[in-house]
Amino acid sequence: MEHGWSSNVMLPQLFDEDATEVARKGSALLAAAAAGNANAVDSAIERLGGGSGGEAATMDASVSNGVTALMLASRAGAVGAVRQLLKVGASPSCRSRKGCTALTLAAAEGAVDIVDALLEARAMLDVADEHGITALMAASQGGHVEVVRQLVCGGATLGLGDAGQGSTALMWAAEGGHTATLLALLEAGATVDQATKIGMTALMYAANGGGEASVRVLLEARAAVNLARNAHDGATALMLAAHCGRKAAVHALVEAGAALNQVDNDGDDALMYAALSGDDSMARVLLQAGAVVDQANNDGQTPIMVATKRGHEAVVHVLERKLA
Repeated sequence: MEHGWSSNVMLPQLFDEDATEVARKGSALLAAAAAGNANAVDSAIERLGGGSGGEAATMDASVSNGVTALMLASRAGAVGAVRQLLKVGASPSCRSRKGCTALTLAAAEGAVDIVDALLEARAMLDVADEHGITALMAASQGGHVEVVRQLVCGGATLGLGDAGQGSTALMWAAEGGHTATLLALLEAGATVDQATKIGMTALMYAANGGGEASVRVLLEARAAVNLARNAHDGATALMLAAHCGRKAAVHALVEAGAALNQVDNDGDDALMYAALSGDDSMARVLLQAGAVVDQANNDGQTPIMVATKRGHEAVVHVLERKLA
């Protein structure tokens, strides 16, 4: 009867782990790119023969982890260095050992000019790292709406999910509370009710962590308010919002027709989630909205029984007043 949820929707710092090796083993070109020093990059390119003829491949030389100068410059936000590297033949689609690309790194930083340069150089849009993270997911997680628009216009696939739970760009934006990014993705045709492997939808992510504004954007896009993550525990967006104490989100969901007394796989309703977490103000909100005060779960436990057992006296008081 524990209902916590920890999302795996988080941009892994795989590149940062790899990039530490550059400081120990990298060339002058890699070091200059990592520092974002365009002048030093120019000098290093000149020493390598200007990238002409047989030297062009040197622009993609890396340490053993596959980190290239273009990746480092993209991560550093050094648009001048990026353009110079592309001009002398650096590949925009090389992958590091862990699958990172220059485009994903630039997207994660919200570097509009660098993303533009990489797209002009025909960088591959949907390349994913070892966790299935694409440039569009990285931009969405950071709320970089202009980059999201660039990638969508370039043809990035909206419905790809990561390798963990299958979380999409829309879900990343929802959990981060990035409403402008949500709107951009929805306007581009993202499927609002696409679900992860355990049944999490963007609305659930928003209810769990994204806040009221994200919830309302998704509801206006006709997100199904009473879907349950049946492959996991049967929880709904309302239950997740109740568990996390997000009263404004609860109000929005109830206004949209969320079923107050719908139960999960254990027979727990939203009021039970509030009782479990000891949130008396949430219990009050749900009761005022019309939640049944004494609905029992599959174990025969009611919210007041659970609150009493856990020592949540404030919740017990709220429930007793309703029962009186």
